[in-house]
Amino acid sequence: MVNDFHPNPGKRNLVASNARFSIFLDEITCPGEPETRNYLVVSPKHGGTDLVTGVGVLPICEGRIGLIQAYRHPISEEIWEIPHGFVEDGETHEVSALRELQEETGLTCDLGELHSLGLITPDAGILAARVKLFVA
Repeated sequence: MVNDFHPNPGKRNLVASNARFSIFLDEITCPGEPETRNYLVVSPKHGGTDLVTGVGVLPICEGRIGLIQAYRHPISEEIWEIPHGFVEDGETHEVSALRELQEETGLTCDLGELHSLGLITPDAGILAARVKLFVA
């Protein structure tokens, strides 16, 4: 089923900003609805036309998958996750993936052993960004 719902863009209001992201409340009108809605958008300050701002690496070593454990403030919980991070200015996605793998796990990988799994969009309802996923 295809959704033909396309809101009409309106005013964009900057709510907050830091070195990596800007947070906006967009005022949009929806077809068939008389009232304007506020729509939250988290937009990275850096990223290419493909919206890739981060990388994730699924490390496999001797048949075992490597995960890291990290505390995440927004959910007040320690969770297991794959090594991941931001693409730095001037880096290719592959170089970013190898850097994040080494920084977060101490593991290294030859470029020839790094394989793209494609793009993921963590939360397209709020976040205007994509992550390039790799297996190493």
